[in-house]
Amino acid sequence: YVLKPPPLLAKGSPTPPMKLTVQVFSCQRLPKIGTARDVVDPYVKVELFGAGKDKASKQTSVVLDNGFNPTFNEGMGETLEFDVLMPDAAHVC
Repeated sequence: YVLKPPPLLAKGSPTPPMKLTVQVFSCQRLPKIGTARDVVDPYVKVELFGAGKDKASKQTSVVLDNGFNPTFNEGMGETLEFDVLMPDAAHVC
């Protein structure tokens, strides 16, 4: 349960749109899917849920044959950017 933020109530003033930046560096010890014996090729998927047009999904590039400790962009991180129109009502998963 999430309470309505003040800007969504009659009393509040809206928060201006913003750009959300998520930077993914690495993962650790990812589980294998099912009973597969192959090494997994991982990626990270980030989803934005919100009001109106604030619904988006982006993912990193795939790291081949490294499911134990994959790094993105050779450890420099991979950047995912989202334009958020109503930040007070947005959730990132």
